[in-house]
Amino acid sequence: MDLRSRKRSSNPFSLSDVEGDLNNAYFVFFDGREGYSLMSKDVVEVAPRAAPTRVPFTPPWMEGVISARGEIIPVIDLNRYFGLQDGDEPDRQRLIVVQQDEQLVAIWATSITGVEALSPENMEAPMSTLPHPLTQCMLGQWRKGDRIIYCLDTKKLFQQTSHALKTPGD
Repeated sequence: MDLRSRKRSSNPFSLSDVEGDLNNAYFVFFDGREGYSLMSKDVVEVAPRAAPTRVPFTPPWMEGVISARGEIIPVIDLNRYFGLQDGDEPDRQRLIVVQQDEQLVAIWATSITGVEALSPENMEAPMSTLPHPLTQCMLGQWRKGDRIIYCLDTKKLFQQTSHALKTPGD
């Protein structure tokens, strides 16, 4: 099955445990120490670890591409793109395939919390100390216990990373 033809309603994550408005259903995951969330409707699937094929002359945060069900999908390292790399390479076990319009991208994750209902009233403005690339892609941030979860805007993330990949003359 072509990943792009998957209907958003066929999201592989159970929303049965999410109470309230499904428009507030967020997919929560971690990459090392950093926590992220995306609108659940934007997540196509979670794939097992795969070694990306490196693409020459791409930024370090673009780790390469993978082939999934006939689709070539770029793999990005969010921590490196956002400038949050702490030197330790996390033990990444999953790739989260995300879709915006007709574009697909795979994002690394060390662990997946699952789908949670997160109330917009509980969203905070991004901290002023966060790197600019991160704040440009955020809707806000949530607190989950003693952790901060960065809530990403998939559309902005795709716009920012696509723009950064373009070369002069494109």
